Amino acid sequence: MENGEQPEDSARREVLEETGLEIEVSKLVHAASPGRGINVVILFYLAKPATGAPTPGDDASEVRVFRQDELPDNVAFELHRQMIRQWFETNAPLAKPTRLE
Repeated sequence: MENGEQPEDSARREVLEETGLEIEVSKLVHAASPGRGINVVILFYLAKPATGAPTPGDDASEVRVFRQDELPDNVAFELHRQMIRQWFETNAPLAKPTRLE
């Protein structure tokens, strides 16, 4: 967050800088600290794209959308991997396969 910036404004700015997308923030999903002596709190928001075209920013090599069963293994930070996994387990589980007989 920049000095004097509201958390949701920070989320919108960061997403725009890193993906080229303007977003509509729906709600705060979770707040967590990575621990291990890292003194930060990371806020995870649910949001949807509003305008723009996906374009990688200076911290990203590419921008892509993934289905739950296609998530990459190389998400940079463990806390982010945990939050993505938790989101899908809690809010959008994959449909159970149907057995055809």
